[in-house]
Amino acid sequence: MKRIFTLTLAGFLLCSACMSVPAASFGGSKDGSKDGAKTGAGKKAQPAAAPVPVSPAIANEVEAKLVAGDIAGAIARYEAAAGPLSDQAINDMTLARSKIAAAVATISVTPVSSPEATAAKKAFKKKFEVLVSGASGEPLRGVPVRIEAPSFDESGRVSVTEIEAVSGEDGLVSYEAPPPSRSAEAAVRFFVAYRSADALLGEALKNATDERYAAIPYLAGTLNKAVPTSISFLDYGSNDKPLTGMGLTATACLKPLVRMGFTRIGMADFQSQLASGDETALIAAAKKLFGSAVDRLIYGTTRVVSVSKDDSGAWTATVATDAAVWDFKTGEKTWSGRCEATATGKTEAAAVSAARDAVAGNLLPLKLYYNL
Repeated sequence: MKRIFTLTLAGFLLCSACMSVPAASFGGSKDGSKDGAKTGAGKKAQPAAAPVPVSPAIANEVEAKLVAGDIAGAIARYEAAAGPLSDQAINDMTLARSKIAAAVATISVTPVSSPEATAAKKAFKKKFEVLVSGASGEPLRGVPVRIEAPSFDESGRVSVTEIEAVSGEDGLVSYEAPPPSRSAEAAVRFFVAYRSADALLGEALKNATDERYAAIPYLAGTLNKAVPTSISFLDYGSNDKPLTGMGLTATACLKPLVRMGFTRIGMADFQSQLASGDETALIAAAKKLFGSAVDRLIYGTTRVVSVSKDDSGAWTATVATDAAVWDFKTGEKTWSGRCEATATGKTEAAAVSAARDAVAGNLLPLKLYYNL
């Protein structure tokens, strides 16, 4: 049975609890003599509990279970050896712990089903699914897996829902997402999720599994395509000087948005405000110009990050756009992000133009589609 609970953070800590150590017992002497160290009224300390012996073969026992593919059994055998330990037992436990962590670190999680992007309020056509496999690629059954999936509250804010699952006979783990209530650009993540109540083993398992996960894109396009919108961007050249009056990014971004079905959308010129970097002045100028005719402003700057020429004479350019969206109705910035692309060309101008087109004509429109 799956248990579902919601977190507001994208991740959680593995459960851990320290091994309990019996406290020394105390009792009073019959004759009230002064023999032994006394504590309190007429009570003397008794000898502390002797270290609990641990089989010197515990590391071998753990390894035998691991060889049999029983990681859960190896963890249980390790946890059974609790209590004050001798120096030799501590060494045995350390070795056993390292063997368990090393075995867990060989497990791979690989996407096998990645649903195509959907639209808000429409279900994904396929499940999100991964294969859990061993070091030789063999499917592993019974492996605990933690699924972190996007969820939405009543206000549309995105959070993370955690779902506990176990790989099946074929090593597969799947997640069927409910229809997204709004646009989203996120991912469904599948983590190997072995845990231990022992603090040291719990930390070792956490270190071994934190980076062993598969992430499948979770993309849902916006339905807010008819909101009155204006676009304004300031482009910079390779010399980092503004290309005033060009509107390169705004024009390149507008065309694909229209093809995606956006209506009531156009361009505006706020280049002096964008050049100054004064966002407050930009929003004030836009409100003064638009009045109540425009509800949303898409704005930002596009700069040439780098340009280089190789030995063959070919040019390579990297261009980045820093963009944001302002909602005049709520009076807040609803999204901001950065898009960057690299392209080559026979000339510097050709390379820069190709990189700018890749950013403004492809990456940026998609970002907006999944975040408006």
